[in-house]
Amino acid sequence: MPPGTTAYSLILDGGYSICFSLTGADRSAADGLAFLRGDAALAGNPKMVEFALGFPSHIPLRGAHGARYERFSEQGIYVFPE
Repeated sequence: MPPGTTAYSLILDGGYSICFSLTGADRSAADGLAFLRGDAALAGNPKMVEFALGFPSHIPLRGAHGARYERFSEQGIYVFPE
């Protein structure tokens, strides 16, 4: 995670997950939820730095089994494991 950012992880039903990081250190959980709701009044006007989708291990993707994450950032898209 880049310095000066706050990371969030949401675990969804079925083993799926959403992970993201916002600019600004030490942000609260409420800040993360407000960002996802699109709250324009959020202090410091945070920007999303990274975003990742997690797929559960019981869902076969491209013929492979095992948990898989797709990360999106300024450095591009990265899939692991692959």
